[in-house]
Amino acid sequence: MTGPTKYTKIVHTEDSFLLKLYYKLNFATEPFIQLSYRQNYPENNLNYQNELLLYEQYSRSETLALIGYDKDINSLREGVLQYKGDHYLFVNLDKNEKTVEEHLLYDDYFISQYKFHWQSQNQTHENTPTGQQYIHHKKNDNKIHLFVRRENSEDKLTLPFYYLGEVEYESHEGGKPMSIIWNFKQPVPKDVMDDLES
Repeated sequence: MTGPTKYTKIVHTEDSFLLKLYYKLNFATEPFIQLSYRQNYPENNLNYQNELLLYEQYSRSETLALIGYDKDINSLREGVLQYKGDHYLFVNLDKNEKTVEEHLLYDDYFISQYKFHWQSQNQTHENTPTGQQYIHHKKNDNKIHLFVRRENSEDKLTLPFYYLGEVEYESHEGGKPMSIIWNFKQPVPKDVMDDLES
């Protein structure tokens, strides 16, 4: 399925009334038009899997809507989602030590335009089912999608994530959490990295 034919970047939050109503209705059969994110999708494409645009910015809620997520959005509060065999990783580079619990201060950062260091959830090690899925995702024909933002919010507005595309497993160290090196399938543009690391 093709993605949007055009879009307008705007400041948006994950607390959109329309998005809340959308999920409250539990994916009702009536087409849902995401007015909070001005994109032109054919009505019959909504609520189904759509193409994510590389280096576009999405809120978590928008991402879930675009991939056809069919569960309650309120059940997702963590930075990792496994859905239909694929994994979606949502990363805040700058963790606020005053608001984030110590065990959630994961060490995530760009190594270069080609590689990203990411730490799994604390219960994951190489012998767990999830650890094995990360290591063998290519062999199992599963995709790992990486979304990164600088921090959770700015000026009391929830920031969107940059979609940095699919990444592929290179190596890992340790466990609980696993420290994984992901390779980008396409190098991240310098201006995107600069914006995320500023």
